[in-house]
Amino acid sequence: MLSKTDINSAVKNLKNLSYLPELQEATVIESDKKGFLFCLSGGFNLVYKYLTVQKQTKALRINFTGNFDAVFLRIAKIADYLKHKHLPYFVDFTYYEKALFIKGQDWSAITMEWREGLLLKDYLKAHLQQPQKIAALAEAFKTMIETLHKHQIAHGDLQHGNILVHPNGNISLLDYDSVIIPEFVDSQETITGLRTYQHPQRFLKTTNNSHLKIDFFSELVIYASLVVLSKKPELFNSMALDKTEGLLFTEADFKDIGKAAVTKDIVAIAGCEPYMIILAYYLSLENLHDLVYFGDVLNWLEAAKGREHFYGFYGNYYHEKMQAAPEQAPIFKTEAEKLNCWQKQKLLREGKNKLLSEPIENKPEARKSLETFKVNGYSFDMIYVEGGSFMMGATAEQGNDARDNEKPVHEVRLDSFYLGKFVVTQGLWEAVMGSNPSNFNSGDNYPVENVSWDDCQVFIKKLNSLTGKDFRLPTEAEWEYAARGGPFPSSGGVSAGRGGKYSGSNDLDEVAWYDDNSDNETHAVGLKKPNALGLYDMSGNVWEWCNDWYGGYSSSSSQTNPKGPSTGSDRVLRGGSWIYYGFSCRLSSRYYFYPNSRYIHSGFRLAFSSSK
Repeated sequence: MLSKTDINSAVKNLKNLSYLPELQEATVIESDKKGFLFCLSGGFNLVYKYLTVQKQTKALRINFTGNFDAVFLRIAKIADYLKHKHLPYFVDFTYYEKALFIKGQDWSAITMEWREGLLLKDYLKAHLQQPQKIAALAEAFKTMIETLHKHQIAHGDLQHGNILVHPNGNISLLDYDSVIIPEFVDSQETITGLRTYQHPQRFLKTTNNSHLKIDFFSELVIYASLVVLSKKPELFNSMALDKTEGLLFTEADFKDIGKAAVTKDIVAIAGCEPYMIILAYYLSLENLHDLVYFGDVLNWLEAAKGREHFYGFYGNYYHEKMQAAPEQAPIFKTEAEKLNCWQKQKLLREGKNKLLSEPIENKPEARKSLETFKVNGYSFDMIYVEGGSFMMGATAEQGNDARDNEKPVHEVRLDSFYLGKFVVTQGLWEAVMGSNPSNFNSGDNYPVENVSWDDCQVFIKKLNSLTGKDFRLPTEAEWEYAARGGPFPSSGGVSAGRGGKYSGSNDLDEVAWYDDNSDNETHAVGLKKPNALGLYDMSGNVWEWCNDWYGGYSSSSSQTNPKGPSTGSDRVLRGGSWIYYGFSCRLSSRYYFYPNSRYIHSGFRLAFSSSK
């Protein structure tokens, strides 16, 4: 490892010690007349400012541990990915494996465009008398992170030393070795960030694989800190933030957020208590794949009228941590409602991490997770889907593939129901109808297709008469909820078949047949990986008719058991198919056809209510 003195000496003598012509001819900028170099330091990096012979101001970044050599390929891939995204938050950079000769060995370096600005804490300190600029910075930060989500980028080490604020209030990110792009998902993390910005679970060896939600915790920490400081800027000096390793929070605060001194300061500020509730919930999670973008949770909070529903899920955990006085606790209409909410939180703290929508005391003890039915000798399975709440629509993981008809994101609460383990197969259709309309007449275990929404109603009516049951098509909300794997926030993470961009995975080939892998035909059901509920082919193979008329999402307001518009000209389909592009297989992707339309890419899945 080199010292700062070693690197300073080399930079002062670039003409003789650099392998790069641009650096050999460069003029390194000094910070004062005494000859001290202009240098920024952060993490294990030193950044110097220099002028090229063309009078371009650029930055030279040197890592004094020398660890760049081990990650050359990774950095090159990051540079290429970011270059094609053309985002204003990143600076184009070039990595040189052999840039300098320092103390008898070759040393790598990065050159990039120089951007004027102040590091985050310096900017805050300079604008304590202008809280409106800090508030604007908070919103600029939120806009930036939402843009990164859409482009499937996680920085991996968000902290004050890696955020540069320009004179106009715009933001640039620094230090890109930690960046996570889709190609790096599930790979071993090389950088875990500052502990004052990161979830404690990130530092456990069992949880340190890369994923695109890795910034969600630090995003909340930074955004909440900026909002709080915009409302109470005097905290910056009273907490001596210019001398700490974090913003408002310390590593110790995250170990017991309820007893942290800063918590009392924050909850006393109007409008800031929700950030502490979300932070307390985040800290209750053991699996970082379960993190949900705080902006979606805030939207959900806004949609939950009176906030009772939000407090019902999160409030007791938070207020118990605060050891709040009774008058501070959430208000419940009945003692049973209060007891039920406490039971939910007890389950959460015990690690089951499952939020329930049905009252626990009324939950059937012997509910079967799977029921098998037989009609004319043909068997089929239905999976029990426990009711709950979720955010429906173009949530963050859907990225820039999301379409306008998937917005706005809105909270939906659903009762429990059953859904077919597989789409209706040709074998089941023939057992009920005595014929097979499919274009690909490939066998009993292949999906029936070439059926209209109207045809599905005829089939279901006959199936119900044969079985005495009340089968139906799922509502569009039921379909998306089941495809996502269960209640919001979904437990278990992508690795457990929940969440992800597609049903059960971020890797489309794991779970779906679509245009790139289908060989232009349907495939037998159940060959791909199921999601967390044990449902197969929710992404790909055939589009699935839903019961709803098609229409736009009218608002972000909370809804209970929505059934779509009362009238319309088209019916909804979900899930994508063997002949469509991969983006149509996303969880929130929506499609529609006339109800009498028959296509070789469209089938359906059965549902029935759990009380039936």
